[in-house]
Amino acid sequence: MSERKVSIEQMAEAVMDGLIEYAGLATDVMKDCVTKAGNTVKSEVKANAPVRTGQYKKGWAVKKQKETANALELVVHNKKRYQLTHLLEKGHAKRGGGRVRAFPHIAPAEQAGIRELEEGIKRGAGRMSHEEVMKMVEEMGLPFAYDHFVEGESPEPPFLVFLYPKADNFAADGIAYFKVNQLDIELYTDLKNPDLEETIEAVLLKHGIFYGKSETWIESEKLYEVLYEMEV
Repeated sequence: MSERKVSIEQMAEAVMDGLIEYAGLATDVMKDCVTKAGNTVKSEVKANAPVRTGQYKKGWAVKKQKETANALELVVHNKKRYQLTHLLEKGHAKRGGGRVRAFPHIAPAEQAGIRELEEGIKRGAGRMSHEEVMKMVEEMGLPFAYDHFVEGESPEPPFLVFLYPKADNFAADGIAYFKVNQLDIELYTDLKNPDLEETIEAVLLKHGIFYGKSETWIESEKLYEVLYEMEV
């Protein structure tokens, strides 16, 4: 995941972070969260924008810049008076001296959008606690342990091991607003066992988890390892 920061000086039409990429989260859920966050930014900036003729306040809109299978880019911009965004947000110097006061209305709206995005992801992404992961692995019906079994106490295969090898956190405004753990579930068998793999995959499907799958033969242990990789 990555982010693009856009300063007010650079943004012209852009008022919020334009590009939000995501990985490992349900596409529809994430795009819905991004869309709602964009609408929140628009509503907040309109509600707090200074009013003179009303054209500036009315001109705020959300525009979709780009959409792919795994990314959505939105821009909140002022269609009519975008030249005023910096002047109103930051204020400006007067010809004869002094300074026209600022009307901060963009930065607070961005923060409201970030909060909306964070809460939306938490509600919709199906993040699992460690206890929930353990219950899910237990449903697979095999002996299991976190990372490894104590030496000398490993059961005969088949058995499972699960671990969190890394985090792939969601970042906004330079801060990890939402933590996403990579979960690896390792299945160990003496022989290739498609039926057992289908049982494990049925549990993952039941929990709505998208996963990657690979396998390898461990010569030193005389074991097959089937690896399931996912984010929770």
